[in-house]
Amino acid sequence: MTAKERFAIPQERRDAVFMADRSTLGFETVETNLATTDVAHAFTTPPSPVIMTRENLGQAFAYSADDWKGRWIRFFLLAYFYEGQIWYRRVDEGTFEVQVRFN
Repeated sequence: MTAKERFAIPQERRDAVFMADRSTLGFETVETNLATTDVAHAFTTPPSPVIMTRENLGQAFAYSADDWKGRWIRFFLLAYFYEGQIWYRRVDEGTFEVQVRFN
C-alpha cells in the first residue's frame, strides 16, 4: 500500500483491515504491558486525550521519524483524530491483524 493509499483511510473515514509487524506497532512487550488482555482476541489501545490536542498532534507529526514506526504513529493519530478506532489481534508471534473502524 502506498503512503497516499494508507493515509486516505483515515481522511476518507474508510474501514480497513491489514497485517502489521509487531515492531511497527511498537508491540514488542504488549503482552507484558497489557497483562490482563488476551492479545489473541480483538483489543484496542486508544491514545491519551492529552496527546490528542492540536498542539501535541502537531509535535507528534513534526518529530516522528520517517520510518515504519513514525508512519504508524502518524496513521494511528490520524485515525483517532477522524473519530476512528483501531483494533488489534495477534496472528502469530510477529504479526498482528489491524482493523480500522469508523462509524
